[in-house]
Amino acid sequence: MFRKSFYTFFNRFFIAVLNFLTIVITARYLGAEGRGIISLFMLNLTIIFMIGSFIGGPGLVYLVPRHDASQLLNASYLWTIFTSVGVSLALFVFNLVEGGLLLHLILLSVIQSVVRIQTFYLLAKKRIKAYNFISIIYPAVLFILLVYFFIVRGHATLGEFFIAFYAGSVITMFISTVLVYKSLTASFTFDLKEIFSHAFKLGFVIQCANILQLLNYRFSFFLLDHYFGKNEVGIYSTAGSIAESVLIIANSFAVIQYSQIANSKIDKENTKLTVRISKVVLLLTILATAMLLLLPQNIFTLIFGNDFKEIKNLLPYLAPGILLFIFSITISHYYSGSGNPKIGLMGSAAGFIVTLIAGLTLIPQYNLKGAALTSSLSYITSSLLLLFIFTRQKKLSLFSFIPDRKFFTDIKKHP
Repeated sequence: MFRKSFYTFFNRFFIAVLNFLTIVITARYLGAEGRGIISLFMLNLTIIFMIGSFIGGPGLVYLVPRHDASQLLNASYLWTIFTSVGVSLALFVFNLVEGGLLLHLILLSVIQSVVRIQTFYLLAKKRIKAYNFISIIYPAVLFILLVYFFIVRGHATLGEFFIAFYAGSVITMFISTVLVYKSLTASFTFDLKEIFSHAFKLGFVIQCANILQLLNYRFSFFLLDHYFGKNEVGIYSTAGSIAESVLIIANSFAVIQYSQIANSKIDKENTKLTVRISKVVLLLTILATAMLLLLPQNIFTLIFGNDFKEIKNLLPYLAPGILLFIFSITISHYYSGSGNPKIGLMGSAAGFIVTLIAGLTLIPQYNLKGAALTSSLSYITSSLLLLFIFTRQKKLSLFSFIPDRKFFTDIKKHP
């Protein structure tokens, strides 16, 4: 279990390095405004993913072992086409996406959504190596092509960025399709009513939680864009990406935790697993956060350029929330894997209320620091609420999540 988690962590770490290098390249060659445009586009894409994942999202991990997989996939594909077109047009109507990027948003959301559906299927089947392999293709292709366009050819434009984006997405979709249907017989008939009922019932709650959590992550982008412009969005999104990079530790362990719990019926063992993972993740995240905060300011300007000199000043405001948020990740994955995602929804909803109040109060007055404080307050609120619920239900103390001597002994005996 923990060996698989560490393999997934190193895979996620490599992906994070590629994503970081991609941010560096786009920041240096397209500037803060270019980063702002890309960040807002990616935010719109993620909103579509969230709604599309009402059917075909993380809920597949729970549903695939219990229902006909082929029918679930077919329903997911149909739903994702509908939502990709519909939500893209809705975002355009509300002036949240530029007209010149609308077609890109529709096409890329369909392609990337298919990839997401198929990676969740692989995770549901506990094909972790295939899952990790698929996860790394897109960022690798994107990075390689950006190096070629921006550095080798010396032609850095948003157009080249989207060419690289398309290439990485299409290649990943092709390979994931081969991996999925290599061991699954394709079927083109399914009971729409039954499949949509099962998938939507579970997926709706999970995705409502994820949408609210996304807004906790990114609602500040819209406020910064409204009050100060795309330059601020570019700077803050880059700082946020750097701070959130430490969450790859929690997310890597949570992938295996979710798959394990979704395929288990022994709640006592699932609870024990969740607490144990939380302790490991807490230690590793404290170490990673400390290293991040110790980096000197000139490192950030050297890497990203003078447009991004404020990043160092934002990290201390983001760090407390990021550190506590690991509990929100592990506990919400416990409840989702157990088929009870409503608890995770409660945590995300509480965080979003804080995001709205703090964001509308702090961002207009304090700009970038207000956005960072808003994120931290939101993360802390949702994490403390989930910790409170989990410890009350399982009759645990908060000290259960603090690593002690017995914990380190157990890790040595059962890595």
